[in-house]
Amino acid sequence: MSENNILELVVSSLKALNSSMEAMNEKIEGIEKRLDSMEKRMDSLERRMDGLEKRLTSLEVIVATIEKDVGELKENVKELNRRMNAVYDQVAFLTEFRTEMIMFKDETNKRFEKLTKEQEAIKDWAADQEIELRKLKLAQNG
Repeated sequence: MSENNILELVVSSLKALNSSMEAMNEKIEGIEKRLDSMEKRMDSLERRMDGLEKRLTSLEVIVATIEKDVGELKENVKELNRRMNAVYDQVAFLTEFRTEMIMFKDETNKRFEKLTKEQEAIKDWAADQEIELRKLKLAQNG
């Protein structure tokens, strides 16, 4: 092989190598661009995750407040139920008392009517007695 052939072979090999290197450089640049793009997307995802963490923390505070409020509402409902039971008891007592008072009023009215009739009977008897006394006095005086 002549020196020219060897040089051509070397040059040809160097060109092929250079061509391969350029292709590899292009691929590496493409990979770097894709990595840059992925880094940007990761940064964006991290920012979104930070936002989500803040919102989650805020939601946790809200849930804690709601749980506290629900606990207070449960206590209020228990107190209202206790008061409502007391009102039911009072209404039952007052209803019973009213019924007793109506019965007492009826009984009192009956007794009053009886006493009124007895008083009328006593008045009539007293009037009859007075007439009898007058007759006796007239008969005695006369």
